[in-house]
Amino acid sequence: TGRTSVAPDGKTIVVEDAPIIKLNKEAVGGTPIPEEAGKATFKLTSVDKTLEGVKINGDDAIGEGVKEVVFDGNDVQFEYLPDGKYSLEETAAPDGYTTVTTFTFDIVDGVVRNVKTATDGDAKVSEDGTVLEVFDTKSVITIDKKALGGEEIPAEAGGATFVLTAEDEGATLEGVTINGGDALDDVKSTEFSGNSTKFTGLKDGKYSLEETAAPDGFTTVTKFTFDIENGIVKNVTVETDGDAKVSEDGTVLEVFD
Repeated sequence: TGRTSVAPDGKTIVVEDAPIIKLNKEAVGGTPIPEEAGKATFKLTSVDKTLEGVKINGDDAIGEGVKEVVFDGNDVQFEYLPDGKYSLEETAAPDGYTTVTTFTFDIVDGVVRNVKTATDGDAKVSEDGTVLEVFDTKSVITIDKKALGGEEIPAEAGGATFVLTAEDEGATLEGVTINGGDALDDVKSTEFSGNSTKFTGLKDGKYSLEETAAPDGFTTVTKFTFDIENGIVKNVTVETDGDAKVSEDGTVLEVFD
């Protein structure tokens, strides 16, 4: 691909090849993001210039004066990205993955250089400088069962029993793993026991967690709901007795009896 223009004297046709930069979104380890997880959302910002003339996945060229653009995709192609400094912010991750918040990179002579990750996640550049790979980790949510006051449940009291349910219409727990075990099938809910449990790959959406049996000598938190947004816990609501809180980083849900 390329574009042509006419020199000011009207006698010369200038042919310009299209420098192409690709953005690939993958899981840590280089595994492709599965189609059912959906696409990441990014915001690309030109720090020192504009994005005028840039094309994304062959769409129309970006207009005059535009410095930032929002787009979706796990495999994106940029044409005519001029030399300069850029920031790329991932504002929404695919379902079941965490978000790379922001990183910066330079385009030098049509290739990617100087990639710096500003927060979590990681990124690397292909040897020829034309492919920028962005890596996400699967979201890991921990549910900790504790006594009121934050004390650990003693081992001799045993573990609580919970039922986790995906509440959104059509949503399931497919692909989620519990404490590193086998991935769940296409099920709406699952029962598990333990006072500290790790879920990997919970997709964005609304969930309910019902404690059906407490450790010996403790009462039961009947049921509460929470949301997963970009791989972290939000909007915890206790529907009956007991209490719950979320860690500052949104990755640990503590349940108190």
